[in-house]
Amino acid sequence: MLKIYESLVNFYFATNIKVKKDDIRRIEFSGGIRQPREVYGTFTTNDKELQEAIEKDKGYGKKFKLKAEYKNPNQDDDDEESLEEKEFSTVTEAKEWLNKEKGVGLNKLPNKTAVLKEAESLGVKILFPTE
Repeated sequence: MLKIYESLVNFYFATNIKVKKDDIRRIEFSGGIRQPREVYGTFTTNDKELQEAIEKDKGYGKKFKLKAEYKNPNQDDDDEESLEEKEFSTVTEAKEWLNKEKGVGLNKLPNKTAVLKEAESLGVKILFPTE
């Protein structure tokens, strides 16, 4: 999975991330601009070990955050197996659950396909046992 992290402090920002005991990596958030409006720098990686270390770092959420993540369609991984499964009788029940429990706006859930995609992006596989 490809993840893009964004600096929260500057258009260029560098920091060291401890991946393992003896593996410290320097990451650089770059590509930001000051004019016409300030856009902070980003750092992109598909290294799962580095992603986990970044998200455990003390600067995560304070100096940088996750901006976006993209699943690689050519990558064989077990993401689907790690999804939490939830059963609902109707699409409406699933919409209400996503809205209340996950904070997803109802306007993002106009149909069944949108409900399933949004749930998957949140790590949940929605099942309808009547199908």
